[in-house]
Amino acid sequence: MKLASNKRFITAILALVLCQTISAQSLPKTMRRLPDTGQTQSYTNTPGEDADFSINSPFFIQNGDGTVTDTVTGLMWQQTDGGEMTIENATTFCENLTIGGHDDWRLPTTYEAYSMLNHGKSNPALDIAAFTNTVAEYWWTSQHDVTNASKIWVTNKGGGIGNHLKTETVSAGGTKKIHVRAVREIETPPTVSSHFSDNSDGTITDHLTDLVWQKTPAPDSMTWESALVFSANLSLAGHDDWRLPNIKELQSLSEVSIANPSVNSAFFPQIGLKKYWASTSLPNQTTKAWYLDTRFGITTYAEKTGKLNLLCVRGGQNGSVSTNDLTMGNTPIMAFPNPFADHVILKNAPENVFCQMSNALGQVVFSGMARRLRPAGVGHGQLRLWHAGLRALPGRVHTHAVPAESQRGRKRLLPGQHFLVDLRILETGIHPGVLRRAHIQHAHLLSGLWDAGLHVENTVWFH
Repeated sequence: MKLASNKRFITAILALVLCQTISAQSLPKTMRRLPDTGQTQSYTNTPGEDADFSINSPFFIQNGDGTVTDTVTGLMWQQTDGGEMTIENATTFCENLTIGGHDDWRLPTTYEAYSMLNHGKSNPALDIAAFTNTVAEYWWTSQHDVTNASKIWVTNKGGGIGNHLKTETVSAGGTKKIHVRAVREIETPPTVSSHFSDNSDGTITDHLTDLVWQKTPAPDSMTWESALVFSANLSLAGHDDWRLPNIKELQSLSEVSIANPSVNSAFFPQIGLKKYWASTSLPNQTTKAWYLDTRFGITTYAEKTGKLNLLCVRGGQNGSVSTNDLTMGNTPIMAFPNPFADHVILKNAPENVFCQMSNALGQVVFSGMARRLRPAGVGHGQLRLWHAGLRALPGRVHTHAVPAESQRGRKRLLPGQHFLVDLRILETGIHPGVLRRAHIQHAHLLSGLWDAGLHVENTVWFH
């Protein structure tokens, strides 16, 4: 008994060392941002479901050459999948593929393959306005099951991801139609020093998605509706904007290089072998919601009345990079959602902003100054800026008229307070677009007053 106990102790130490080694390795950040699930339909009156949040709205551009660009992740995809084949042939297919003038195609990782799914749609869970709808039931990834090399991770047309035997596809003698879809990086991805870091306040930061996670799961399992309420009421590490993660966010926690559990226990020591609720419903079976099973990392669904575990999340609104290190205090200026469907918010922007905005075709749809109009309301001293004096292209956009009183140079604010900029396209026929750059007039804070006459100018590019 003592020998068996020691063996278990050694195994536990080795598992912990393995997790720490994995977490310490530099990783390529092949996706700029993690897209939303695409779910916009509400399925409950309880606040906090997937459709209540729009952070990085999915948006694809058909390039007209057999490829599709994901403007959220920055990845380029093969528009029509390459058909059913074995995993070995799928790897060779991608290596030999030349399409759209590119020959650096490859199989996607699990994160990448899952990111392109649309959980607002059913069978296939795919944006068929951007991608060709084929007879595929599954799509290969480049990664195998760490516990069984004969299994490969595949996404499925229902919106899930799982580990399947190589022999399950038709070409290998099986019955499933597992297809190949190639992907490539448009730009050389940056690297992060580690997947996670411990913030020493009960939270963990994921450096691949910029999400902040609750380190210790909720102590009790609960129904899906109760999980929404619990998450919305959570106050942790000085923040009260916690929520139940959507299924893409939850899946991004799982690492194919580990199992039992598939979430790094060096950072989430209480994660266990459990099932965790996502805020995402099944659009064709609305009494069910998605969950992550941490044994291997598969995503599937269960009745909302059942009791599962939950891990709360916050953040994810990281849509910008400031090349000039332009900040309000220590807070970077952010643009989200970017790409946008009908509006974009600049958070932590100064007094005056010159914005150039373009549609999905790369055409500038309007540009000009955005000025502060009126207080945003309760909390945090935020001010909402509405666009003013923007140049509209005929038939495409209209702009709000701005009262003369909003042009006053001085508005009272306390030091350290920040702004929200809300730029809205009023006409629904316009293509969704991307905020490319903002020309910032940085007003100085004098005795608690913003003086628009004193400023420095910088240009921020949003990627």
